[in-house]
Amino acid sequence: MVREYIKTIPDKFEFVFTPKRASWLNIVKCFFSKMARSVLRGIRVDSIDELK
Repeated sequence: MVREYIKTIPDKFEFVFTPKRASWLNIVKCFFSKMARSVLRGIRVDSIDELK
């Protein structure tokens, strides 16, 4: 359904291949994993307003 719609409006969208696995993504993933384990451990948030 989406592909058919995109074909009706040429030159509006450009599809770009983005690899799911990349060396720089591993570094970012490790950083956020460590942050989640150390900084965010034990934090409980009941609402979005509490985050603000």
